[in-house]
Amino acid sequence: MTRSWRRSYGLLVALCFLPGLASAQTYSSFREAMAAGQTQLRSRNFAGSQAPLEAALQLAKTDEQRLQAYEALQPAYRQLPDIDKMTEAYEFIVRHTDTTAGRSLSAAAYASFVYQRGQGDKTIERYEARLKQDRDDLPALSALSALYSRTRRDKKERENEVETRLKRLNTEMAVKKAETLEQQAEENKMISAWLWKNAAIAWLEAEDPPRARKAAEKSLQAPPEARTEILTMMWREGLGDVFLAAGDKPAATREYAEAVKVAPSDPLRKNVEKKLGALETAEKK
Repeated sequence: MTRSWRRSYGLLVALCFLPGLASAQTYSSFREAMAAGQTQLRSRNFAGSQAPLEAALQLAKTDEQRLQAYEALQPAYRQLPDIDKMTEAYEFIVRHTDTTAGRSLSAAAYASFVYQRGQGDKTIERYEARLKQDRDDLPALSALSALYSRTRRDKKERENEVETRLKRLNTEMAVKKAETLEQQAEENKMISAWLWKNAAIAWLEAEDPPRARKAAEKSLQAPPEARTEILTMMWREGLGDVFLAAGDKPAATREYAEAVKVAPSDPLRKNVEKKLGALETAEKK
């Protein structure tokens, strides 16, 4: 075996064991690799989507891009014989999803996945061990909450302990998010209405309706959101949701009505009309 042949053979073996590296070299950018993976997903070729999406993961330059790649990789990872890659994706997604609802959905899906694989109890043991090292381990708390509530009803006391700790952590994260959005709203006058609306929603997530309503009122005091019709509709609808949750039904009705006026399509308009109709029906009772 000549030295050059051995070198070529070694490179071939390395590429076989590093498919992600080989795939990353196939694409010139994150966007190109994601597009290739999404084409496979649309064809329901989940196995075929793995290589280009893992290439996108390697080519990603921001956590936002990595989040997109991991979310897209989940159908492929569900088909693998082990749970390691799905666990890797789940943990990244939970750490980088900025809403309690989004994190909860990811944890529920992951809990269902490991339970179906017969790995529920082992996953509980693994994450309980991690909590001994870090009581605020977000992926561990989220997964344990979902697993205990769905698969271990005999552990109700422990479920309540985990849920209490997770709720506190989620509230702290929501408060931090709301405060950050308020600061951004003060600094970015051109889009302050949109940012104040998002801050109001975050305060609702933090279970602070008075601050949510205050942020919503500041959103209305700012220059109206007018970048596109759909953003204007989403702004008005979001404010309607906030006012409704804060107990101000007249303000919610007003904002939903404004959203209906600017909705750029029938499906979007009908969705808001349902909210408006339900509110008006409730007022008549």
